[in-house]
Amino acid sequence: MLAPCRCNLVGGCVRTHIRTVIKNLAFHVPVVGRLLEERDSLLADRDKLHRALGQYPLGHYHSPIAAREEVQRDAARLWNATRTLPGIDLREEAQLALLDEFAGYYQDLPFPEDRPPGGRYHLNNTVFAYADGITLYCLMRHARPRRIIEIGSGYSSAAMLTRASDFSGMPSISPSLTPSPSACTP
Repeated sequence: MLAPCRCNLVGGCVRTHIRTVIKNLAFHVPVVGRLLEERDSLLADRDKLHRALGQYPLGHYHSPIAAREEVQRDAARLWNATRTLPGIDLREEAQLALLDEFAGYYQDLPFPEDRPPGGRYHLNNTVFAYADGITLYCLMRHARPRRIIEIGSGYSSAAMLTRASDFSGMPSISPSLTPSPSACTP
Protein backbone atom coordinates (compact mmCIF):
# COMPACT_ATOMS: atom_id res chain seq x y z
CA MET A 1 0.00 0.00 0.00
CA LEU A 2 1.35 3.40 -0.97
CA ALA A 3 1.75 6.08 1.67
CA PRO A 4 -0.71 8.95 1.40
CA CYS A 5 0.53 11.74 -0.82
CA ARG A 6 1.21 15.11 0.83
CA CYS A 7 1.59 17.14 -2.34
CA ASN A 8 -0.68 18.45 -5.05
CA LEU A 9 1.09 16.58 -7.85
CA VAL A 10 -0.73 13.29 -7.37
CA GLY A 11 0.48 11.68 -10.61
CA GLY A 12 4.13 12.59 -9.94
CA CYS A 13 3.91 11.42 -6.36
CA VAL A 14 2.38 8.08 -7.30
CA ARG A 15 5.14 7.45 -9.86
CA THR A 16 7.79 8.32 -7.26
CA HIS A 17 6.22 5.98 -4.71
CA ILE A 18 5.96 3.17 -7.25
CA ARG A 19 9.63 3.59 -8.21
CA THR A 20 10.63 3.46 -4.54
CA VAL A 21 8.63 0.29 -3.93
CA ILE A 22 10.02 -1.41 -7.06
CA LYS A 23 13.57 -0.45 -6.13
CA ASN A 24 13.10 -1.83 -2.61
CA LEU A 25 11.70 -5.07 -4.02
CA ALA A 26 14.54 -5.36 -6.55
CA PHE A 27 17.07 -5.58 -3.71
CA HIS A 28 15.35 -8.83 -2.64
CA VAL A 29 15.87 -10.54 -6.03
CA PRO A 30 19.32 -12.15 -5.59
CA VAL A 31 20.92 -11.32 -8.95
CA VAL A 32 19.38 -7.87 -9.24
CA GLY A 33 20.03 -7.09 -5.59
CA ARG A 34 23.76 -7.87 -5.95
CA LEU A 35 23.99 -5.68 -9.05
CA LEU A 36 22.20 -2.81 -7.30
CA GLU A 37 24.46 -3.15 -4.25
CA GLU A 38 27.55 -3.14 -6.48
CA ARG A 39 26.22 -0.10 -8.36
CA ASP A 40 25.52 1.74 -5.10
CA SER A 41 28.99 0.86 -3.81
CA LEU A 42 30.63 2.17 -6.99
CA LEU A 43 28.56 5.36 -6.84
CA ALA A 44 29.61 5.86 -3.21
CA ASP A 45 33.27 5.32 -4.18
CA ARG A 46 32.88 7.82 -7.02
CA ASP A 47 31.33 10.38 -4.66
CA LYS A 48 34.14 9.85 -2.13
CA LEU A 49 36.72 10.38 -4.88
CA HIS A 50 34.99 13.56 -6.01
CA ARG A 51 34.99 14.88 -2.44
CA ALA A 52 38.68 14.02 -2.09
CA LEU A 53 39.54 15.83 -5.32
CA GLY A 54 37.89 19.00 -4.16
CA GLN A 55 35.52 21.37 -5.81
CA TYR A 56 36.73 21.04 -9.40
CA PRO A 57 35.55 18.30 -11.77
CA LEU A 58 38.00 15.98 -13.53
CA GLY A 59 39.57 17.73 -16.50
CA HIS A 60 38.99 21.24 -15.13
CA TYR A 61 42.17 23.30 -15.37
CA HIS A 62 42.31 23.54 -11.55
CA SER A 63 41.89 19.76 -11.13
CA PRO A 64 45.09 17.71 -10.76
CA ILE A 65 43.40 14.83 -12.59
CA ALA A 66 42.60 14.83 -16.28
CA ALA A 67 39.25 13.70 -17.63
CA ARG A 68 39.48 10.15 -18.99
CA GLU A 69 37.68 11.11 -22.21
CA GLU A 70 40.21 13.85 -22.95
CA VAL A 71 43.17 11.53 -22.31
CA GLN A 72 41.70 8.85 -24.57
CA ARG A 73 40.86 11.40 -27.28
CA ASP A 74 44.39 12.87 -27.23
CA ALA A 75 46.29 9.62 -26.53
CA ALA A 76 48.39 9.71 -29.69
CA ARG A 77 49.54 13.27 -29.05
CA LEU A 78 50.12 12.69 -25.33
CA TRP A 79 52.02 9.40 -25.43
CA ASN A 80 53.92 9.83 -28.70
CA ALA A 81 55.27 13.29 -27.95
CA THR A 82 58.95 14.12 -28.32
CA ARG A 83 60.65 13.47 -25.01
CA THR A 84 63.22 16.24 -25.33
CA LEU A 85 63.06 19.99 -25.07
CA PRO A 86 65.81 21.87 -26.90
CA GLY A 87 68.24 23.41 -24.42
CA ILE A 88 66.66 21.74 -21.36
CA ASP A 89 68.04 18.60 -19.76
CA LEU A 90 65.00 16.93 -18.18
CA ARG A 91 67.16 14.29 -16.48
CA GLU A 92 64.38 11.78 -16.93
CA GLU A 93 66.28 8.92 -15.27
CA ALA A 94 67.03 11.07 -12.22
CA GLN A 95 63.38 12.12 -11.97
CA LEU A 96 62.25 8.49 -12.13
CA ALA A 97 64.82 7.56 -9.46
CA LEU A 98 63.50 10.39 -7.25
CA LEU A 99 59.97 9.10 -7.74
CA ASP A 100 61.13 5.64 -6.63
CA GLU A 101 62.70 7.23 -3.54
CA PHE A 102 59.43 9.05 -2.81
CA ALA A 103 57.53 5.76 -3.07
CA GLY A 104 59.67 4.41 -0.21
CA TYR A 105 58.62 7.34 2.01
CA TYR A 106 54.93 6.70 1.55
CA GLN A 107 54.72 4.01 4.24
CA ASP A 108 55.85 6.55 6.88
CA LEU A 109 53.33 9.21 5.86
CA PRO A 110 52.26 10.92 9.11
CA PHE A 111 49.04 12.46 7.82
CA PRO A 112 45.64 10.93 8.57
CA GLU A 113 42.92 11.02 5.96
CA ASP A 114 40.44 12.85 8.20
CA ARG A 115 41.18 15.49 10.82
CA PRO A 116 41.81 13.90 14.22
CA PRO A 117 40.91 15.74 17.43
CA GLY A 118 43.61 18.33 18.02
CA GLY A 119 45.33 17.48 14.72
CA ARG A 120 46.80 20.07 12.41
CA TYR A 121 46.77 18.58 8.93
CA HIS A 122 44.73 15.88 7.26
CA LEU A 123 44.70 14.73 3.65
CA ASN A 124 40.96 14.97 3.06
CA ASN A 125 40.61 18.73 2.57
CA THR A 126 39.75 20.86 -0.45
CA VAL A 127 42.74 23.22 -0.35
CA PHE A 128 45.99 21.25 0.08
CA ALA A 129 44.82 17.68 -0.37
CA TYR A 130 46.36 14.26 -1.02
CA ALA A 131 48.83 14.93 -3.85
CA ASP A 132 49.95 18.23 -2.30
CA GLY A 133 50.51 16.87 1.21
CA ILE A 134 52.21 13.68 0.06
CA THR A 135 54.53 15.55 -2.32
CA LEU A 136 55.46 18.14 0.32
CA TYR A 137 56.17 15.36 2.83
CA CYS A 138 58.39 13.50 0.35
CA LEU A 139 60.26 16.68 -0.66
CA MET A 140 60.93 17.52 2.99
CA ARG A 141 62.28 14.04 3.65
CA HIS A 142 64.41 14.07 0.53
CA ALA A 143 65.86 17.60 0.81
CA ARG A 144 66.00 17.78 4.63
CA PRO A 145 66.14 21.59 4.71
CA ARG A 146 67.43 23.19 7.93
CA ARG A 147 64.85 25.97 7.81
CA ILE A 148 61.68 26.74 5.88
CA ILE A 149 60.21 30.20 5.52
CA GLU A 150 56.75 30.17 4.05
CA ILE A 151 54.88 33.16 2.69
CA GLY A 152 51.23 32.56 3.53
CA SER A 153 49.89 29.95 5.88
CA GLY A 154 47.21 27.35 5.92
CA TYR A 155 47.17 23.64 5.20
CA SER A 156 50.72 23.58 3.81
CA SER A 157 52.02 25.15 7.04
CA ALA A 158 49.97 22.69 9.08
CA ALA A 159 51.43 19.81 7.05
CA MET A 160 54.99 21.04 7.58
CA LEU A 161 54.44 21.55 11.31
CA THR A 162 52.96 18.05 11.60
CA ARG A 163 55.91 16.66 9.66
CA ALA A 164 58.47 18.56 11.76
CA SER A 165 56.95 17.45 15.05
CA ASP A 166 56.66 13.79 14.07
CA PHE A 167 60.27 13.23 13.02
CA SER A 168 63.54 14.29 14.58
CA GLY A 169 66.04 16.19 12.49
CA MET A 170 63.39 18.13 10.63
CA PRO A 171 63.65 21.82 9.83
CA SER A 172 62.57 24.68 11.98
CA ILE A 173 59.50 26.30 10.50
CA SER A 174 59.71 30.08 10.71
CA PRO A 175 56.47 31.87 11.42
CA SER A 176 54.59 32.26 8.19
CA LEU A 177 54.09 35.72 6.80
CA THR A 178 50.36 36.07 6.18
CA PRO A 179 48.38 39.19 5.39
CA SER A 180 45.19 37.72 6.87
CA PRO A 181 46.04 34.88 9.31
CA SER A 182 42.49 34.14 10.43
CA ALA A 183 41.38 33.53 6.84
CA CYS A 184 44.15 31.02 6.14
CA THR A 185 44.40 28.83 9.22
CA PRO A 186 42.84 25.36 8.82
